[in-house]
Amino acid sequence: MRLVEEALAEDAYLADVAGLHCSCSSEGAAGFELRVDGFSHKLGLLAGRVFEALAGCKVRPHTFPAVHEQLLRRYRNAMLQPGKAAAALRLQCLAGGPHWSADELAAALEQVKDVAEVQAFASQFLSCCHMEGLTIGNITAKEAEALARSLRTTLSQQGGAAGATNGSSSSSSSSRDVKLLAAGDRLVEQCVVLPSGVALLHKAAARNPEEENCCVEAYYQIGMSTDLRLRVLTDLMDQVLYEPVYDTLRTKQQLGYSVSSGARLTHGVCGFCVVVVSPAFSAAEVEGRIEAFLQDFAGTLQAMPQEEFDRHKAALASNKLQKDTALAQEADRAWEQVFNARYEFICKEQEAALLQSITLAELQQFYATHVAPSSAQRRKLTVRLQVVSDPVQFKQGRERYPGYCTVVPQLAQQQ
Repeated sequence: MRLVEEALAEDAYLADVAGLHCSCSSEGAAGFELRVDGFSHKLGLLAGRVFEALAGCKVRPHTFPAVHEQLLRRYRNAMLQPGKAAAALRLQCLAGGPHWSADELAAALEQVKDVAEVQAFASQFLSCCHMEGLTIGNITAKEAEALARSLRTTLSQQGGAAGATNGSSSSSSSSRDVKLLAAGDRLVEQCVVLPSGVALLHKAAARNPEEENCCVEAYYQIGMSTDLRLRVLTDLMDQVLYEPVYDTLRTKQQLGYSVSSGARLTHGVCGFCVVVVSPAFSAAEVEGRIEAFLQDFAGTLQAMPQEEFDRHKAALASNKLQKDTALAQEADRAWEQVFNARYEFICKEQEAALLQSITLAELQQFYATHVAPSSAQRRKLTVRLQVVSDPVQFKQGRERYPGYCTVVPQLAQQQ
């Protein structure tokens, strides 16, 4: 994808001047994303140009070393910041399917030095794929469908030309058959099931030898995100905990300059995290402080007045029903549903409606089961950024949550 971006650099600059933007990003084993946005008048032309560059990608020997070095540097620097490194380790530990760390990607990239090998891959890697798209804004449904068909045709028509290297000839009209990847062959996202009543610990060393901060990410696994009520309870717990976590651990106890908490969607599974980056305390002490706070908060939640609970519910409902302030916000929200294969485009409205039926007693029981240190059913994983450990070894032999992949019949027929 970096080679495609490099090939599009000149076009992207001119498009940017005209108020149009495009980007390409890799999503690991899940595939990659292409995005174009801006004034609608020429947006289809820009999308077509991006697809032409993708399907007809030609590796230029004089720019290949620079692109290769830039990507390699990006992989090597990906784990330098403690907070980001801890989150990446959690994702790697809990991945039930293919998931490569930045170190693994860097090691693999170091072995890729032959331009011909990269060109051969670029010529065939789209021969069998699954494509999903979202168009939003100043465009009709008929225009969006026509654009989607046009872009798919571009992949087929440009495919043959991409392989014309090393003196071989290829007509500009040559094409390849872009086959639809069967639903059974698509990547199914899975998450490792953490054992009930057991607190697991994963340790790793900070990448920067001069790093003075430790990072602790305490993750509490809850359940499948397809359960609407579970999602609402997780969000409500986040709403209730967010301010006390910061006030206690950051303001009062001064554990570190970065203290946060929040709901997490990890490989399709709901969870809750408390993250602390501290220059003054050891990772073990930070985790102990987090646990002590969560134990104390169980009593605070039990004593919470109904009026305060109702205010939290009203604030969360208001946040969920808040109107998008820009088209980009609406697009991001809709694309999240497509990318996660959930297609619940009105989930915020559904969650706000269901929120009204949540009781204080239900939230208290939810907290006592999934987060409170005294729970015998709690599923916990702590990532401490200090001592070396192996995420692959951590998840060997562990059970996986069932994966899910929603296939929309109408979209499947159109493709």
